[in-house]
Amino acid sequence: MLTYIICTTSYFYTSLLDPGIIRREEDNSLENKPTLEPLGYTFCTICGLYRPPHSYHCSFCNVCYLEHDHHCTFMGQCVAKNNKVSFYIFLASLLIYLILSEVCAMSMLSIRHSASARNFSILVAFMRNMFKNSRHLRN
Repeated sequence: MLTYIICTTSYFYTSLLDPGIIRREEDNSLENKPTLEPLGYTFCTICGLYRPPHSYHCSFCNVCYLEHDHHCTFMGQCVAKNNKVSFYIFLASLLIYLILSEVCAMSMLSIRHSASARNFSILVAFMRNMFKNSRHLRN
């Protein structure tokens, strides 16, 4: 139950939190090119602003993000600087939740079925649940 709560909370926290959008400000405008380029800033031709190192433009969201990791369609937004930790907590808690679900399913099957049918039932249940739940791990 605790892993489910952590998984759900981190999912909503990741999907609702601002990932780290680079806003248009005075200090990252084109006029500050001589001071920004030596610091490793690159110019985004689409957004029209200078962005810090390790920041990238997302073609899905059409904005630049600080420390952009990837665009996650499952979350409905990008994973970047501000929501990266909660995204990894979500993945870890989801994996633990899936493993615990499989262990519970296998133990219930071993209690209910005889020894001859148990091996086949466990294999079928494991394959069914892994196929069904694997879609949650894809981004």
